Amino acid sequence: MDLLGKKDLFLKDDILSLYCECIFPTIISFEEIISTKFEVIIPLSVPKVNIIGKQSDKVRSLKEDFKTLYTDGTLSDIKLCTKTESFPVHAAILCARSPVFKDMFSDDIKEKFKGSVDIIDLDNNTIRRMLLYMYTDRLEDLQWESALQLYEAAGKYEILSLREKCSAFMEDHLSTTNACDALVLADRHQDSIFKEAVQNYIIYHDRWTFCSKEWEILLENHSKLAAETMHKVWKK
Repeated sequence: MDLLGKKDLFLKDDILSLYCECIFPTIISFEEIISTKFEVIIPLSVPKVNIIGKQSDKVRSLKEDFKTLYTDGTLSDIKLCTKTESFPVHAAILCARSPVFKDMFSDDIKEKFKGSVDIIDLDNNTIRRMLLYMYTDRLEDLQWESALQLYEAAGKYEILSLREKCSAFMEDHLSTTNACDALVLADRHQDSIFKEAVQNYIIYHDRWTFCSKEWEILLENHSKLAAETMHKVWKK
C-alpha cells in the first residue's frame, strides 16, 4: 500500500494509527501464540475505484475509434469491390479477423490485387455488415435474412465468432417456415452444433413442420437430410 501517496487519508497529522488486539491466557504457557490480529484504520472517506467500469469505457471507446477508422476510410490501403460499390479497408484489420484475408493479403499475393479485391458473391449490405463487425465486433439491427447472409459470409472468410453469433440469432428466431432453410445452411457449412439445434426444433414442432410447404421442398431437394432428421424423430 502506498501510504505516502495517500498521506491525507492514512497519515492524518503525520500519525499512522493502528488497531491492535491482545489476548492474555489465564494459565501459564510457553512458546505458544494464541492469536494475533492487526489492521490499519482506514477512514470512511477512502474513494472507491470502479475498475470494471473504467475498462468497459475504454473498450467502448476503442470500438468507436475503430468504427470511425472504418467509416472514414482513413489510411485505408485496399478496397473490396462489388459491381456497384467499393469499400476502403485496412488489410491489417482484415488479416487479424480472418485467416482467409490473411492468406489473401500476404506479401507474395497482395501484389496481384493492385489495391482492390472483387467480391461478386456477396451483396453490398452483407459486406457492409461484415466489415462493421470485423472492425467493432458489433452487429446492428440484425434480421433473419441478414443473419443468414452474414452466416454465409462468415463461413466463406472463416470469421468464426461472427458465424457463432449469427447462428445463435437464428436459433432464437427459428420458426416452422424458416427451419428447413436453416437446416440446409447448417448442413452445408458442416456446423454440427447449429444443425443439431435446428433438428431439435423440427423434432419438437414435427406436426407443424412436416405439414409445411418448406418441408416438401426439403424432401424434394435434400432427401437425405430430410430422412436423417425424420430418423431422429422416430428415435425420440
